[in-house]
Amino acid sequence: LVEWNDTATDHPQDLCVHRLIEAQAERTPDAVAVVLPSTEGGPDARLTYGELNRRANQLAHHLRKRGVGPETVVGICVERSLEMIVGVLGVLKAGGAYLPLDPLYPPERLAYMLDDAGVAILLTDSNTLPRLPIRMEATRDEATEATRGEASEAPRDEATEATRDEAPGAEASLATRPSDLITQPSALRPQPSDLVTLNLDDWTPFADEPDTNPEVPVSPTNLAYLIYTSGSTGQSKGVMIEHRSLVNAYRGWEASYRLRSVRTHLQMANFAFDVFSGDLVRALCSGGRLVLCPREWLLDPERLYGLMRREGVECAEFVPAVLRHLIQYLDETGERLDFMRLLICGSDSWYVSEYRQFLRFCGPETRLINSFGLTEATIDSCFFEGSAMDLSGEQVVPIGRPFANVRLYILDDHLQPVPVGVPGELFIGGLGVARGYHNRPKLTEEKFIPDPFSDDPNARLYRTGDLARYLPDGNIEFLGRLDYQVKVRGYRIELGEIEATLGRHPAVREAAVVALEVAPGDKRLAAYIVPAGETVPTAGELRRFLQERLPDYMVPSAYVVMEALPLTPNGKVDRQALPEPEWSRRQLAGEYVAPRTPVEEVLAGIWSQVLGVEEVGVHDNFFELGGHSLLATQLVSRVREAFEIELPLRHVFECPTVATLAERIEIIRRTEAGVQAPPIRPVPRDREIPLSFAQQRLWFLDQLAPNSPLYNIPDAVRITGPLDVGVLERSLNEIVRRHEVLRTTFAAVEGRPIQVIAPELHLPLPVVDLRSLPKARREAEALRLATEEAQRPFDLARGPLIRALLLRLDEEEHIALLTVHHTVSDGWSTGVFMGEIAALYEAFAAGKPSPLPELPIQYADFAVWQREWLQGEVLERQLAYWKEQLAGLPPILELPTDRPRPAFQTFRGDYQTFTLPEEL
Repeated sequence: LVEWNDTATDHPQDLCVHRLIEAQAERTPDAVAVVLPSTEGGPDARLTYGELNRRANQLAHHLRKRGVGPETVVGICVERSLEMIVGVLGVLKAGGAYLPLDPLYPPERLAYMLDDAGVAILLTDSNTLPRLPIRMEATRDEATEATRGEASEAPRDEATEATRDEAPGAEASLATRPSDLITQPSALRPQPSDLVTLNLDDWTPFADEPDTNPEVPVSPTNLAYLIYTSGSTGQSKGVMIEHRSLVNAYRGWEASYRLRSVRTHLQMANFAFDVFSGDLVRALCSGGRLVLCPREWLLDPERLYGLMRREGVECAEFVPAVLRHLIQYLDETGERLDFMRLLICGSDSWYVSEYRQFLRFCGPETRLINSFGLTEATIDSCFFEGSAMDLSGEQVVPIGRPFANVRLYILDDHLQPVPVGVPGELFIGGLGVARGYHNRPKLTEEKFIPDPFSDDPNARLYRTGDLARYLPDGNIEFLGRLDYQVKVRGYRIELGEIEATLGRHPAVREAAVVALEVAPGDKRLAAYIVPAGETVPTAGELRRFLQERLPDYMVPSAYVVMEALPLTPNGKVDRQALPEPEWSRRQLAGEYVAPRTPVEEVLAGIWSQVLGVEEVGVHDNFFELGGHSLLATQLVSRVREAFEIELPLRHVFECPTVATLAERIEIIRRTEAGVQAPPIRPVPRDREIPLSFAQQRLWFLDQLAPNSPLYNIPDAVRITGPLDVGVLERSLNEIVRRHEVLRTTFAAVEGRPIQVIAPELHLPLPVVDLRSLPKARREAEALRLATEEAQRPFDLARGPLIRALLLRLDEEEHIALLTVHHTVSDGWSTGVFMGEIAALYEAFAAGKPSPLPELPIQYADFAVWQREWLQGEVLERQLAYWKEQLAGLPPILELPTDRPRPAFQTFRGDYQTFTLPEEL
């Protein structure tokens, strides 16, 4: 144990973080330091090391004049931008400590952090400023003069204020420009104090400042940053990190990760989390290029990978949830990460089986690393890498061994080391341990204890609350938490903070919150509520209450109302006895409204698949059904595939219901390729109905090769349990009645095909009973019948173009065969069909009427709309576009087969199953 903690490394102890970046700027002033990719097709924004250093110097000199110096906390609340990096470096150069704030945080949370940290100056931008929990008042020039001078000589109470006329069109003097405002906190601020806001996207106030490095008496023991983490008592707590701890973290990464050989770093972490600071110092202290990933690309695997490939990213730190999505995309597209040197995954647990899977997408020079750390111990404390693990795939990846000047101890209740393999609480010591919690002396004393294993009387250990054990090879295995802190999609959450916030709702007497893994890699929060009186709060009401006070990732997905919370014998909430929440729309207060249009039907089917719920109404909120940002990426991917449109991820957040998203999709489809399309409207049925272009293509192919099963769409569903055949047949016929296209055949008038819609059509459901066969033969006979049914051709003129067959294998085991022709259905329609069957069968079996509304638009209406719109200039533009896109494609795809291509297409095929060796 002593040997495994022998991590002492000598490096200069008198440096601050910004000095390391200044030294790099002096060495390579013309090298690119920071890149912000354009999301709109324009040029990327860039800063060289020289430009970054000069701009940060100008900001630092200005901050010095406003009283910023050692131990001064300066808030930074900006969108992801180059100014974000300039702001951080400028604050450090002025001697201050930065407090990173996410502009998307609820106003109440931002207000608490600003007040608790005692922030007097806030760096922001023009887009963020209106959303901040402050009201603005203009200053007179004396406000600037009053704050000139050294930090210790800048009395904040001497600023003279004058109320600004806030009427529309009011003129502002030079003193009231956006970059030079004194603001007053809103009513949300518990203890009001003057707050100066400086807009970083208006450089006018800083342009005349010197661009030389300021000389500031800041030492390694001064504060570098203050970051707030979730708190168990209901309020987040600020963690104080000193320069020496951040410099030591960099030195550890530099040595263990060999950073000097890494050129390009990807920055993905939220600005308000400490991993952001790690991304920044790893890149800029080592001379690398820091690429800021746009927020909207982070959860879009296609765009994220495109950015990584284009920029040649060699180092990136992911949370497991995001990396899983990226790996899934790589698996589907055949792409790889072989251009990377450091693929780091941290902030949450992941499994050995995933480690082995992820390795397959790496190159021989790629190091796959599991990092582990806490905000209270300066970002990362230890790391693991290794392809040869003697561990089962179900185990979590070890958290490894400590970085330089970090010591890890696994102790029992008496603070004594436990033997190898024995679980105990993990304690962290060394230079990375934080100063403590801001304004929380009792909590600091409780969590930061004297280090009994150090000769330094000032050394301390941080009590993590994590359960861990040593493996025989010296690596550490994380086993879970000793308290109610959890990690959800990489976010550290104190469940007590959510419970305390729920307890502030007037209709809530008691609350408990747990994190549940509903599927591998999909962890969600569930809240259990005991009402305070007869009025029971709805899930939507509670969700809105929390959204006003907590970040989105801390808002539970499910809410369960209980008469009382179960208790253990000692009177604590028995979390193991809490019932499993119902991840369905039944928890929602709104009435179910079924899909009304084809687009809504397809969307509801996609939502059902992504969320794992059986029934989705058009007014149901995606996020209230358990959706979150990562599931939203799956939703967008499937919507893009289903509708062949480009749907930005933000549209899911802006339009979180089926109805609103369907409207947005219709708008996108009408305006795609710059062509404004009219809406689809019902047309009279007493006219000739043309075929859609897709139908006409299939009809033409059928004329060339009649009686062919090539365009049959067969489906088979195994039904286990009691089955009412009559109810199933009634459900099938209700679908045929609802959808005209299933009652459609095709006739030729003067050589032109038209649609013929039968007013009525009864679809029989014949039953083939296989129970008389031996059990061993039933499956084989079912397969033979299914194949025969799938290969039986349709007559497009006579119809019907849909048929069903039920195979009875046993009393409570059936296989339903459904076959339709491609002229009246497609793959996505099959999903809609199955969803409607389930809803109708459930209703009819219970003696209820159909829950599905009548459809205002039918496929025939679409066919007429398409024919009337796609003609003339519109058609020419569409054809020209696709001809350009498809130019240069080979007329025939020549595959390297071991036999000659037949003279005529036969459509014969087969499949062969084989296993690829693991080394591939």
